[in-house]
Amino acid sequence: MAIHTDLNNNFLYAFFALVQCIKGFQTVIRPVITIDAIHLKGAYEGVIYVASCKDGDEHAYPIAFGVGDGEVENSWTWFLKRPREAIRGMLFIFDRHASIAKALSIVYPNVPHCICFFH
Repeated sequence: MAIHTDLNNNFLYAFFALVQCIKGFQTVIRPVITIDAIHLKGAYEGVIYVASCKDGDEHAYPIAFGVGDGEVENSWTWFLKRPREAIRGMLFIFDRHASIAKALSIVYPNVPHCICFFH
């Protein structure tokens, strides 16, 4: 878990991942990660970041989650830096959001990434 605040100690970003999910991904899951964000509505606007993959039975397998202010380059970059040490040798799949593409090129310049054909 990681939390990032501004100079006034106001909340900006959060990241969390279950240790067992990371261990499972490293040992038995194929290294293809899907990333996207879900927009929050109501009193607390922002997004929930999701990194997931599929297990051998094609079921959704969670890897990591985060909370941020929006789908912008700074927040995506911060989120994607968190699992970098724990997860290696992977491929990222995402929608055509320009902020995700830019953040991936900064955080994972040598990791291949592609666009989800549903988007």
